[in-house]
Amino acid sequence: MEIQYLAEFIRLAETCSYVEAADQLYISQSSLTKHIQRLEKELGVPLFDRSTRSVRLSSYGKDFLPYAKAICASYQKGLDRLSHQMDRNQNTLRIAAIPPMSAYGIPELIQQFEKKYPQCTLHLYQETSETIWKMIADHRCDIAFAHDVSNELPEGFEAVTYTRDYIVAAISSDNPLSARKSISLDELTRAGELYSRSNYVEAAVRTQMHTSRSLQIADSHLGGDAIIDIIHDRNKFYLLMNRPARADLRRSRNKGVSLVAIRPKVYSTILLLYASGGQNEYVQNFLQLVFPDSA
Repeated sequence: MEIQYLAEFIRLAETCSYVEAADQLYISQSSLTKHIQRLEKELGVPLFDRSTRSVRLSSYGKDFLPYAKAICASYQKGLDRLSHQMDRNQNTLRIAAIPPMSAYGIPELIQQFEKKYPQCTLHLYQETSETIWKMIADHRCDIAFAHDVSNELPEGFEAVTYTRDYIVAAISSDNPLSARKSISLDELTRAGELYSRSNYVEAAVRTQMHTSRSLQIADSHLGGDAIIDIIHDRNKFYLLMNRPARADLRRSRNKGVSLVAIRPKVYSTILLLYASGGQNEYVQNFLQLVFPDSA
């Protein structure tokens, strides 16, 4: 059994979208489909229930998912253990970044770095902000792009602001509110239920709310196509970061969703976190690419 097929199964289970999962995994949709089919053939059961509009875990897939995660987690721990044994002065650089990296121009930075320093071996991880902060705490990466989730910065790391993004509401185009240029959180809470798919979105909203009323935001890790289906079917509103949300809609064939800005704007900061102390010369080389004017 290919460990990569398990990782792809987990990603597809989280996104419920072949388009989004393939994009995040940097493989073609046809390759992802073949890999999932091979995994299902090896297991002898269908892992997903498929329709023309969406893909959902089957009962077998739901039962298998926690075991697949455990296998991948154990494998990753083994890799991390080997990584800890490596000489930090070797020509390696470990970079972790939030998905989708393309929304924040990170792949371009990595390509520039690889072109300038071909002798350096890059290890790239795409994870949620919460996972990346844990990786930093365990010193499992040298460079990281993650949302500021107000965690205490681990010893041996520094942080600078990379960019900022703001939150938008994904609203069905059939809803009259979708024609608005902007809308307040109070108006949205009166009109229906609010959801987010990330803890940092919830944290940013709660921090900048101008009301004492409790805002209920359910955490979800659904992908763009699944979010669109839920908005249409259940008339709920999703709060998403602007750049990834627009990337989701560009990838989706369903255009029946509008993105409306929140008023006043609610921002989230994307930090660039890096190992300090000069242990890895390529850290400083990468920083110079990101911030050339400060070199």
